Amino acid sequence: MQSSTRITIGQWEDFYTALSHGIVDDRIFEKTLREPWIAQQAHEEALAPRWESNPKVKITPKAPPFRIAATFEDGSQRVVPLNNIDFLSDAIGHAGVHCSQVWTWGPGIKAEVIRRLEEEGTRGVVQIKPIPC
Repeated sequence: MQSSTRITIGQWEDFYTALSHGIVDDRIFEKTLREPWIAQQAHEEALAPRWESNPKVKITPKAPPFRIAATFEDGSQRVVPLNNIDFLSDAIGHAGVHCSQVWTWGPGIKAEVIRRLEEEGTRGVVQIKPIPC
């Protein structure tokens, strides 16, 4: 049927009368009748959680922490999270740091990362090695 084609009320009633003879369950028949008319509403309700005005949506999601292999003063080693990577490239002046390219981290980053780990509560780190994601 073309979009410019119009049907009469009689044609509409005839179609759904014929359809009702093939669908014996009243609930399924009612659902068949209603769904085309509420499709836009159902679509909008399904998309609602995606809009920023929805309170469930995080407007500023938190970035996951960097994993750092740390060696401590006592010689022990473990993986620790580095949460604050904001403006790390500005602090040490190495290209690529700002976009998480850890292979570009040169020796100048060691002191800054250890300082930031100390700020976050990880004490006694003497050596670090970034772990690529």
